[in-house]
Amino acid sequence: MRMAKTVVGIAFAVLALLAAVTSPGLAQTHQFGDFHWNSDKPGIIVLDGPIGTDAALDFRRALRALPGLKAVSLNSPGGSVIIALLIADEVHERGLNTEIPDDALCYSACSFIFFSGQERRAKGKLGVHQFASGSGDVLSVQSAISDLLDLMNRVEVPAQVLTIMFRTPPSAMYVFSPEEVARLGIDRTASGRPPEKDSSYEVGGGEANGRVSEAVAYPPPSQAAKLSKRAVFYQEKFGNSPGTQESGNVFWSVIETPPFEGKQDEAAIRAVVEVPDENLKLTMTITRNADPSLPASHVIELLFDVPRNFSGGAVSNVQRLALKDTEQARGDPLICVAGKVADNRFIIALNNLDEAIETNLTLLQSKQWIDVPLAYSSGRRALMSFEKGVPGNAVFKRVIESWKSRPPALTVMIP
Repeated sequence: MRMAKTVVGIAFAVLALLAAVTSPGLAQTHQFGDFHWNSDKPGIIVLDGPIGTDAALDFRRALRALPGLKAVSLNSPGGSVIIALLIADEVHERGLNTEIPDDALCYSACSFIFFSGQERRAKGKLGVHQFASGSGDVLSVQSAISDLLDLMNRVEVPAQVLTIMFRTPPSAMYVFSPEEVARLGIDRTASGRPPEKDSSYEVGGGEANGRVSEAVAYPPPSQAAKLSKRAVFYQEKFGNSPGTQESGNVFWSVIETPPFEGKQDEAAIRAVVEVPDENLKLTMTITRNADPSLPASHVIELLFDVPRNFSGGAVSNVQRLALKDTEQARGDPLICVAGKVADNRFIIALNNLDEAIETNLTLLQSKQWIDVPLAYSSGRRALMSFEKGVPGNAVFKRVIESWKSRPPALTVMIP
């Protein structure tokens, strides 16, 4: 009996605790990476920290979970240019407001998000400068600049602000004074006009501090600039060799290459997969087809780099590519024909019928993992599986939009 009373007492205590937690008077919080939400201000999401490779996905998770969001409050030193542009585009498309609170700063790539607000208010420190790629990838830098200028034009950033941005070296940071924020029209209301001095703003309150414009020393965010995602390499049990599972990385980028000999360079998708434990590398390139003798809409080239002492001898067979939502899911194969050029080199031709093109492009754009099943000359089979993530999705989006804006240049065959 005493034990029964004790159990009942514990149950009532738990219920009382749950009632307290769910009490309307107690603020609730949710965290999505470096994005934070508090029920005291249900219309606001706060970015507090650097913009990492998962920030765009975190932001989208927040938007799905919190459909009533109206504004983004910013406190960030910057980070990934590509990811910041993705978030900025989402902010602009959804008509969200942005603010830098009094005690906060928004530097470098964070400024792209701030400028995308339908209404924006810089009360804290707003800093801009050039960005640079530590990888030395000139084409990626040019492409990023093009995307940035397109965004800045759509969100109507004053030309003088862009001039200051592109004149300030990456090793420094130009921080706007309150006078410049007002004079240059950096703050704005939904009507596009600068806010009145006594106007209220949804995200916060307080007076601007008395800073003056300055170019301050700034250590740019780490340009490990290749944005890597996960890869997994599986090998089946073969003879006396056990089955293995090894981790790797995939690096996504946009390259410029001719789709066919003698043709002008155009954007293409490049993925480089590395499996350090096997000293194995795969370079995958996706281009549009410009060869009229090949009945294909797009061509995927797979080039394997294997060590001399590779236990499998060489990669001798690749039959298909499949795409899937998660690492463990069953893949949906592309509608394609695979051909072997030589050991370790393969060409996959995507079917050029209209229905097949639509299916293949939908798979490539929407799915998050790519499977490459392969076989060695020794007879052993393996599977290379790698993730697109935010970097891969950004690369696919940019290249496919480029293809849509520019018709393919097919060569006319003269009999």
